[in-house]
Amino acid sequence: MTSNSYVRVYVNFLKKFLKPEAPVKVIFDCSNGTTGRILRQLITNNKKLKTTFINEKPDGNFPAHGPSPLARGATRQLKETVVKEKADLGVVFDADGDRAVFVDDKGKEIDPILIFLLLSPKFRPPYLVSTSAGKAVIDWLKQGLKVIETESGHYAVKKMMLRHRAEFAIEHASHYYFKDFYHADSGILAAVFVLNEVSRLKKRGISLSEWRRELPNYYRIREKTFRVKDKTRTLARVEKFYQGRGRISKLDDISVTGKDFWLNLRRAETEPGLRLNLAAKTKEALSREKRNLVRLGFN
Repeated sequence: MTSNSYVRVYVNFLKKFLKPEAPVKVIFDCSNGTTGRILRQLITNNKKLKTTFINEKPDGNFPAHGPSPLARGATRQLKETVVKEKADLGVVFDADGDRAVFVDDKGKEIDPILIFLLLSPKFRPPYLVSTSAGKAVIDWLKQGLKVIETESGHYAVKKMMLRHRAEFAIEHASHYYFKDFYHADSGILAAVFVLNEVSRLKKRGISLSEWRRELPNYYRIREKTFRVKDKTRTLARVEKFYQGRGRISKLDDISVTGKDFWLNLRRAETEPGLRLNLAAKTKEALSREKRNLVRLGFN
């Protein structure tokens, strides 16, 4: 098969899932990576999608904002374009298309936990979430979902999906995994499902930002990596500090769930440090735990 043949097979596979019910205006930021070629063919002749592409041309120098949509400032151009074009949705992919970050109609970035809540009704439970996302945070927002927490990382998530026969899983680093994609992550397929849901909301006269406002508030910091001399000793110090302050899990190094906060601290596999995720029900609780972490040396 030629490269064009493989692209055609992939696009035809994706088209089986693309089913917008109402017209949707979407901005795609391809991060000068590989997704533009697929997306162009995917949307061809779909009269319910009005699209604008930015940073579409592949360029290994990544002149727009780098290859990662999670880098600081990577969503700025997309947010500005969504607001300027009065779009319903914005999506920025990483260079190889396995991650997708979403922006609502007001130009606000949407936490992957909220994307999980938007999409989960379309899949059978149980659902899998990585420790970096936090089952506790999902429980704050919507109780009663059958959610299983798993270690972070591609291998761990795929293995647990197979074990539990899960159809849908997420990592907080904007990876979305699907049974119908061989239990692997796909930014484009995630975007397809989100487009479908935004179109259904729009059919009911609801924008994505309005849907978002109906959910309980919570506050979260972007994942941070801290360099430490001794990962094991630092984790032990954190565990000792939080004894009695919340429920502690050692599934993926250490997670702590308190009455109004949650955190996960785990070893970074590719660099000498610890990765921190922190969320809280109130701004005050978030500030309090940030101060506690500063006292523990995370500053």
